Amino acid sequence: MPKKVAMKKVETVRNIPSKFEIGNILELIDFEGLMRKFIRDELERWRLGGYSMPKQKQKITEIKANNKDGDPMDIDLVRLENVKDLACVNGRIKDNEIQTLVDSCSNVSVIREEECKEFGIEIDESKKHRLSGVSTKYKSLGTANITVALDPGCIIMDDFAVVGGYRHREIIISRPCLRRYNYDLHESRKHMAITCDGKDFFIPIVPDKIRSIEPSI
Repeated sequence: MPKKVAMKKVETVRNIPSKFEIGNILELIDFEGLMRKFIRDELERWRLGGYSMPKQKQKITEIKANNKDGDPMDIDLVRLENVKDLACVNGRIKDNEIQTLVDSCSNVSVIREEECKEFGIEIDESKKHRLSGVSTKYKSLGTANITVALDPGCIIMDDFAVVGGYRHREIIISRPCLRRYNYDLHESRKHMAITCDGKDFFIPIVPDKIRSIEPSI
């Protein structure tokens, strides 16, 4: 019979660094310098525009900055001069058609004095808003409770700030009002979803008829 050959067990010896060696390595790393470099790089990216805030969030941030006390009687109409990201729908007030801006950044719904007179809407002059920004060229005349039909079965109601001097024949639906009706503007921007009396409606988004024919200022 062949003789059995004894196999020697080979043990692998791992070179585990000692605590002394680890300490020396950590001393060689300049953590403070690395952190300073990281902060400088990030600040430089901010300065060069490497980061950008989403437009919708930026608009809301700007409005909150101009309305620090959160007083609902304060209204900043600066955004009305910016035609970007404004969605328009067809609205009706007392069987009168009127362009309706769906403005999720506005804290107050707005209507002009001219439309109040045209539609026979009563103005409560005891409740006036404080206007700020470029809106100082407008005048707050009071408030009016108005019902707006966006669809034969979709009727919304809100207290509108009545302003004088605003040149566009349109009304503006505010963020608080939109929230009450479970509003959602789809990314396609072809329609908005809204809930009235427990029913869901999809209101078509229409072209801005006013600014498309008026020269920009």
